[in-house]
Amino acid sequence: MSNQNESVDEVYAAIDAERGRCLAEILESNAHLKLIVAGPGTGKTFTFKELLKQVDGPSLAITFLVVLVKGLSALEWGVRGS
Repeated sequence: MSNQNESVDEVYAAIDAERGRCLAEILESNAHLKLIVAGPGTGKTFTFKELLKQVDGPSLAITFLVVLVKGLSALEWGVRGS
């Protein structure tokens, strides 16, 4: 904690606010390509889902994380396998 007088709730609220700010910056970015690097439990799957909701037409998400692949399942996005 940066300040010993801050409660745990205040620290979590500050972290959540920063996470929300970063998410908004990613979602509002006009960059054609986006690279998302984040640790466990930081909302990568949520972020990818939100990004893909904004796309009209086909899109591609490349990941090395099996859990993200499962989170972005083909059924969920209406994609049919071969």
